[in-house]
Amino acid sequence: MLDDSRAHLVVTPNIAHVLQSKSEPVLKRAYDRADFAPPDGWPVVSAIRFLLPEPVEVDRVAGSDLMIELCKYPVSVAIVGGAGTAAVDAARQLKAANDQLGVVCTEPVPRAEFDDDQARAKLIERIAESNPDITFIGLGVPRQEQLALELVERLDRGIVMCVGASIEFAAGSLRRAPEFLRRNRMEWAFRLAVEPRKLAQRYLLSAPFFIGTVAREKLRSMAKGSSEENEHTSMNQMQIDRLIVHQFDPARPSPGGIDTCIRGLLRYAPHGQRIAVVGVDTSSDKDATRCGQWETHVFEGNKFWFLPVAKLDPADQKRRIPHSIRLVAGLIRHRSRLPRAEVVQAHRMDTALSLLTLLRRPLAYFIHTQESGLTGETSDSIWRFAGKLHAKLEQYVVNQSRRIFVFNEDYAAVVRRWNRAAQFSPTWFDPALIERKELDRDQYRVLWVGRVEEPKDPLLAVRTFETLVAKRPDEPWTMDVVGSGTQLEEVREYIERAGLSARVIAHGRVEPKDVATLMSRTGVFLMTSHPGYEGYPRVLVEALASGAIAVVTTGADTGSLVKDGINGFTATDREPGSLAELVGRFGECNRSAARASVEHLEAPRVVEKIFAE
Repeated sequence: MLDDSRAHLVVTPNIAHVLQSKSEPVLKRAYDRADFAPPDGWPVVSAIRFLLPEPVEVDRVAGSDLMIELCKYPVSVAIVGGAGTAAVDAARQLKAANDQLGVVCTEPVPRAEFDDDQARAKLIERIAESNPDITFIGLGVPRQEQLALELVERLDRGIVMCVGASIEFAAGSLRRAPEFLRRNRMEWAFRLAVEPRKLAQRYLLSAPFFIGTVAREKLRSMAKGSSEENEHTSMNQMQIDRLIVHQFDPARPSPGGIDTCIRGLLRYAPHGQRIAVVGVDTSSDKDATRCGQWETHVFEGNKFWFLPVAKLDPADQKRRIPHSIRLVAGLIRHRSRLPRAEVVQAHRMDTALSLLTLLRRPLAYFIHTQESGLTGETSDSIWRFAGKLHAKLEQYVVNQSRRIFVFNEDYAAVVRRWNRAAQFSPTWFDPALIERKELDRDQYRVLWVGRVEEPKDPLLAVRTFETLVAKRPDEPWTMDVVGSGTQLEEVREYIERAGLSARVIAHGRVEPKDVATLMSRTGVFLMTSHPGYEGYPRVLVEALASGAIAVVTTGADTGSLVKDGINGFTATDREPGSLAELVGRFGECNRSAARASVEHLEAPRVVEKIFAE
């Protein structure tokens, strides 16, 4: 977590918290927000073992032990809370045990100060300015969770950990149970004997409630398991709102804007929407037994059903049989398992055409390219050999569709002449992935992201970087090339021949969250797509949302997002020298302006409009 570019919250659940969360909304919010929750208490460990369907390796992680163990590392810490002088005393004891520990802030925090909003805001600023790796907060429930939630929003990095009485244990002002009692799971009895007035009522109320909660959860999970099993075997009897059909696998992101678009629609669909997806299995496992079996997935609290009907690799551009044909063949094979849908959704013309014939349901058709985007000279689609036929078939699909969303404003105007229901929609960035705060950024780092195929022209990007280094040899320029495709080996060979291996990394396929991290660290985002190919480039939206300065080729920025000298530059030609010169002028632009230029394209806003139509 300390290597991450955001702040993390850690809580240590015990049986009392289960009861307290009913009356303390702040505690529940903290648990919902927490990134890590090691079980502090044997009853919690026992409940985990009891509730999970399969045996798991799980053990107790006492918050007091965890705090002391973490302070054995060469990290910087802030200690907030504890009774009396416990914060200062704990700092002294921990520092004595590890002289490499940096105690950058100690705050006793009297109750009166915490309850005063202005004083609490100043406290948060003091902690943030000390820039600790780990902040330990021991103020009791719910004060420590309230402060932790506010502090996590303020910090750019690090860990905030709610530790209760652990600060007093570390200070030595509160005795811990002897080792043999802890080993025999009797620490609770020792603490009860030491603090009977504080803990007797808590234990008497918490224990029965905890046992009842665990029992109800077990019964609920058994009923849910039975319900889901019946649900999966009778999906063909179910009525749903939307059936999406595409070569999509929720478990493994694939390169390309369509995959990201579907993930955004599933993640930010209005609650209550019943959505199923017919897709593919992209796992490396050669066994295809997953195909034909319904699965349940959840994105950001939104549940949907998924049926893989074919096994393939969407990144394979050398396939002999088009992916859409394999998808439709699988759909036909498992057609009897499909639910009844109000609307069927497709993201390719050939898939949409098949759905109109096979399912005879109202169609929502999403178009992701410019006019002739799949049929131009630089396209890697098989339809480049039959451009006129593709145009006629697409017009037919549009005419037969109930809803049409076009991610290109110019083409939307054309499509609207065929069907007045057609409308333009921009793409979006996912706020759950994109880091909006300004982080440590390498100004001389260039990033290129896309499918490593001719329409994106990755070789032009590498030649541009080669020219940039030649023109500015004294500046520490580096470059990341992210994406997979048929030209990846050619790109890597060019990098080696040009002597750029020490400066350029061709990563291949990278997970979306790691791409987002690269964007937050990069200085300049370079986009070299050929004209006529991009619809509304999501990767450019994401880069600008991350605060990167964009340098793009003419025709790549179809949304006209890049404003020269403000958030980036648009090249007037495709010469490496021209692009290199613009990359070198990044200092003329403003990163805040880059973020502001796509503020309106946050996923929840855009997706809400799509579902509202």
